[in-house]
Amino acid sequence: MVSADYTAVGQNPTLARFIDKRHFSIQKLVVKPGSFLPPLDLKTSAFAIDGLAEDQVWWIADNIVAKESQKGTIPARGDILTIAILEARLNIEPDTEIHPRHVNICGWPEEKEQRKAIDLELCAAAILRLR
Repeated sequence: MVSADYTAVGQNPTLARFIDKRHFSIQKLVVKPGSFLPPLDLKTSAFAIDGLAEDQVWWIADNIVAKESQKGTIPARGDILTIAILEARLNIEPDTEIHPRHVNICGWPEEKEQRKAIDLELCAAAILRLR
């Protein structure tokens, strides 16, 4: 489900999934498997970034994501079009409590192997962005 407010960002908005060093390959310049896998609540955190300059996107990484996760500097992100998420039969739900552009990728299957297969699709569709 994509809310009316969320789709106002664009016809096929881009989401950023902020990732740590174990979830990307600097040699291959790819987002590695596991980057989109959800935690136990089956909600993968991401941010709508259309209309933002690069420094604004990284501001979210530093001031929202890093503080929430307490993992320090975020070195990379995987940018993905919402159509790739919807084609994987997942949902995008706004979760503005954290930040006005925060969303959760939901609708993950209960079966772990199915989640891994979807994660692989999303990683292949994502574009790696390094600082």
